[in-house]
Amino acid sequence: MPLLIKERIRLAHHFYNELCGHAKSLTGIVSKATNQRFGMNEGFTQLGKDVLDKLLDNSDGKRILIDIKHMSRKSRLEYFNLLETKYINEDIPVIISHGAVVGNETDKHLFLQENINFFDDEIVKVAATNGLFGLQLDERRIVAAGDFVLKKSHGFDRRKVLYYSSVLAWRQIQHIAELLDSKGLFAWGIQSLGSDYDGMINPINGYWTAEDYPTLADYLLKQAFNYKGQFFGNLTQARNRIDPEEIVDRIMGNNAYNFLHRYYH
Repeated sequence: MPLLIKERIRLAHHFYNELCGHAKSLTGIVSKATNQRFGMNEGFTQLGKDVLDKLLDNSDGKRILIDIKHMSRKSRLEYFNLLETKYINEDIPVIISHGAVVGNETDKHLFLQENINFFDDEIVKVAATNGLFGLQLDERRIVAAGDFVLKKSHGFDRRKVLYYSSVLAWRQIQHIAELLDSKGLFAWGIQSLGSDYDGMINPINGYWTAEDYPTLADYLLKQAFNYKGQFFGNLTQARNRIDPEEIVDRIMGNNAYNFLHRYYH
């Protein structure tokens, strides 16, 4: 059997590329020194649609999958529409290489309300297509400014910093899980690490590099046990009340491995 070679490409980044609109991503001094406005929040151009068709062409078994990170909300919705019409019978997973949630009416005060982050309908699309959601570990993306727990993560007691910083990451995981459970989907199958440590980010305190992953796993396990003890009742499906160890194993590597095994073999 021949080796099937597939790749992944991100169609947008910080600035307009004549393919599709991008989301606002730069802040602070960088945003003052640059101008992202041209093409921001726009949809696909005809050139972009033509390029997308070429990338998704699977006639030779070498389809290039699309990472929707940095695409504008409008571009993302247009992409989903194509998946549901032109590519309705194709196995094309929605990939978010590094992202965070916007939240809903009950928890949106915890999360950054900007469309570079992802809305609930988009997260459901990821799960429904057997995709992957890489959890970004950038403090500026995963939490609302001034949040009480965020302030706690800025202390001097290392153990407290590690604990409260892991809460910030766990909130993302929990929101996704409870959303998917409410839609009748498996709750823990898409969350993985998408730290963006190779990018221009502000890591959550205490977890500065990939060397800190083992420590992050330990503290996420604490969060998972706390969740099991207090909030497992939020999950309506019995299949989603899995062991905390399995939850963390999935986040720290197994979900990503399963995705790679399914689509890159």
